[in-house]
Parts: sequence; structure tokens; C-alpha cells
Amino acid sequence: MMDDANIMLDPDPARASPWHFVFTTKDAAGDQYEEQFAIVTGAAPRLASLDHYAQRSVLASAERYWPSDRQHMWKAVPRAGAFSFRNAASRRLLCQSRTAGVADTAPPSACDNPACLWRLVDPHTRAPCAVLYDATASVVPPEVSGVSEAEETKTQAVPPRLLLRTQEASSDVAERFAQSIKLEQDLVRGMVDGGYTAIVLGPQLVMGFKDGLITKTYLQDEGGMFGMPKFKAKDGFEASPT
Repeated sequence: MMDDANIMLDPDPARASPWHFVFTTKDAAGDQYEEQFAIVTGAAPRLASLDHYAQRSVLASAERYWPSDRQHMWKAVPRAGAFSFRNAASRRLLCQSRTAGVADTAPPSACDNPACLWRLVDPHTRAPCAVLYDATASVVPPEVSGVSEAEETKTQAVPPRLLLRTQEASSDVAERFAQSIKLEQDLVRGMVDGGYTAIVLGPQLVMGFKDGLITKTYLQDEGGMFGMPKFKAKDGFEASPT
């Protein structure tokens, strides 16, 4: 049945399915809420995002990729060398079922229960990862990126679809972009070297766990840093960034 849990857990990374994270800040209705991640598996166009379906069971189904749906969104909270994931709709924590090897949920009060704590493992090296991030939204230091040099050199096939066009950025914008990336990378490196055991990296936000405390660092507004143009709307609306 559709509402039956179908995420089986396996202690062997070689047999387990690879997952990645997609960052978002808005739900389907366009309302702002805290930074969330979709937990995604599969390959386009058959992506699947982890769903607390009807707030009853945890499942992922091919082509059910709805990162803007609150039941598919998870708040990543760094813990001691691990992460807990709180569903945006139900507010329950992703956990391992006590009676079966499947993914389930638990109340927020179980935040320190080992069954609700998840460690990230690099799918290529099998090494633990201390930084959780969306590779399309953030550029992390190479030493913690989780991608080996061999993988980076592989050429990925591009599907025959319409693609975005690009143009050369001005030297001023390119320099500011490089400064922004350096700021993030220096901050992440400093936290890793400083003993932070779990870090969540999102655009303009770095959150880390150390000595029982969670630290949040908000970065400079990139819209202002890049000098984004503003346009005057008709009918007396206020100017807004693109």
C-alpha cells in the first residue's frame, strides 16, 4: 500500500542507496519558514524525496519528488557527530523503527535517542562526513566535499533538454562571488579545525555542534554584496530585487 513504510535500513554502505540533500526555504504556498532540506534518492527524472506520508509512515516513491511540500521537508539539526531530521509538517523526528529495520518517526522529545541520530557516510570513500549541504547551493572546501578527484574528472551525460543560457560575469561580480565562497569555506574549515563534529551549511547560514551547544552564523547578504539590480514596478509597488 502507498502509506506503508518502504525505507529499509542497511548497516552496509555498499548495499545501501545513495542519498543527497536539496536546500529550500519556501513551502508550496510560498510561505517563508526555517531552512529545510529534502532528502533525495534516485536519478533524474526518477527522483524521490523522503516523505512523511500523511504523517503516518516514511516512504520514498519514484517520481514523487516534491521538495516544496512540507511533508517532504526536513529540518537538519547538528548533534554530536551526527544529525537529527525533523519533519516540517509533523514536527516528528526521523528514526529507526524499534521493531523492524525500517525508517519511522519519533516525537521531538526523543532528540537524544540514538535511534534518531544519523551519521553521513561518503558513498565513494565510506568515510564519515561532518558537513551536510546541498552541492547545488553551496561550495564547500574540497577536503570536506565528499567527492573524490576520480569522480570529479568523470564526464556526465547531459540530457537533450532545454538548458539555461549563461554569459560572462563582470570582473567585479566575479571577485565578489569569489570573496563570498572564500568566506564560507574559511568559516567551515575553522569550525572543523575547532572541534565542531557536525555542521549544516546553507546559503548565508552555517550551523554547527560543539561541546553540547549549537552555534548559528549568518553570513553577509549576498544580494547586497553582489550589487543585484533593482527594478521599479508599475502601479506604485515598491522596488524589489530580481
